[in-house]
Amino acid sequence: MADDFIEQLDELRGFGEGTMPANHPFAAIRAMPDDVSLPPIWLLGSSSYSARLAAELGLGFAFAGHFSPDRPEEPMRIYREGFRPGPLERPHAILALAVFCADTEEAATRMASSILLSFAQLRVGRPGRLASPEEALAHVFTRDEEAAIATYRKNQIVGTPAHVCSRIEAAASSTRADEIMVVTHAYESAARLRSYELVASSLLGGVR
Repeated sequence: MADDFIEQLDELRGFGEGTMPANHPFAAIRAMPDDVSLPPIWLLGSSSYSARLAAELGLGFAFAGHFSPDRPEEPMRIYREGFRPGPLERPHAILALAVFCADTEEAATRMASSILLSFAQLRVGRPGRLASPEEALAHVFTRDEEAAIATYRKNQIVGTPAHVCSRIEAAASSTRADEIMVVTHAYESAARLRSYELVASSLLGGVR
């Protein structure tokens, strides 16, 4: 159970950049197909640790604002201020957000309920399949479950297009994010697709 994340990251970069030391145990291994480059490496983090590491190595950074208990502003600032050119010449930061958008507040709340229950069950040691909205809304949360999802509930951006887009724009502004990644863990695929359509239409002026 040793923490060898740095070593594994170095090995992945070695494969991608062709810099694996000749005496490394994996030096003879070839990642196939070998005539194309690996995709750019990005670090997804939920704290300042990954922000500092991505900045030091010159990698892209994405902050997991869709579930992290930490606020995104500080890690994003640390990443930008500490960035040193590497694979990327300039810092590029993505902010991931949990977004549930619908035509009505009630429909948005209903859609967001499924992941709240699943997240609560995961945190108290009872992981399971994503619950239906009906099951989630009928669930009576225990004190432990409520405590487990208190921060996650605040992180959710739930509502009609005007409210949701206002929250997204505020988050982008406060973090200076280069990109926003929208995560919508909805039980019903049609509701998830409608959420994406409403956000795109509102933020991007009709783009679908």
